[in-house]
Amino acid sequence: MTTPSTPADIPTAEFAANSRFSRGWFAMGLTLMLIGGVWLLASLGYLPEINWFWVLALFSLGLIPLLAGGLNKVTFISGGFFFAASVSSVLRQTGKIALNIEVPTLIIIAGLLTLIAMVLRISTPAWLLPQKPIAYRVPNTNPTSKAQSAAVA
Repeated sequence: MTTPSTPADIPTAEFAANSRFSRGWFAMGLTLMLIGGVWLLASLGYLPEINWFWVLALFSLGLIPLLAGGLNKVTFISGGFFFAASVSSVLRQTGKIALNIEVPTLIIIAGLLTLIAMVLRISTPAWLLPQKPIAYRVPNTNPTSKAQSAAVA
């Protein structure tokens, strides 16, 4: 086994924390562990009989982008919404709330999350920011303009 020859050869914690690739794999591993753990608890009878696949799919839709992409307006709003949807799904499947209460509540939560993202000034992802227009330089091909510009010079 060889040891790194310089400190630059050693991966730093900062590099690992900033690497989207490692965060994505971390999120995937965490999600798989969560799904397996809940599945095991449901199989052993420790959790109520509900559709855990649906609940975990909603939860994962909120967790993976947040962990892989970091915190920004899109991941905050969508992640929070899917977390709320997974909780409301459990409540509906256990008979605590009805569907006609769940859907309007989720719409209110989506609006609330949007306002919170604005008030907390959570950053906007780069792909949503307006791009500067590209200035194209068109060559002057008008023959009268060339004659006029030569006469002026």
